[in-house]
Amino acid sequence: AKKRLKQANQLLESNNHVAFYNEVAKAIFGYFRDKLSIAEAELSKDNVLAKLGELNADESLTSATGNLIDDCEFARFAPGDKTQKMGEVYEQAVNVITQIETSFVK
Repeated sequence: AKKRLKQANQLLESNNHVAFYNEVAKAIFGYFRDKLSIAEAELSKDNVLAKLGELNADESLTSATGNLIDDCEFARFAPGDKTQKMGEVYEQAVNVITQIETSFVK
């Protein structure tokens, strides 16, 4: 995830929104696949949030995770200006991963 987020940061700096959102989505879903032991075929927003619920994650962390996934998916597939939220999405991704790493999932 760190590697992909580093790449996403470079894409953010070069304002390449298509590659940026793809890289953030890969980082997040790859992280959750590995960290929460979710099979590739079962990897979805609903399954990630369900697993966080099973692990008694704080509601704010679960909500932030859901919002991050929604923001990435919306930016990847909806029309409109995709550059406005890039910095915010990057910070969300870093914060969600950091919170999980420092809170309950060892």
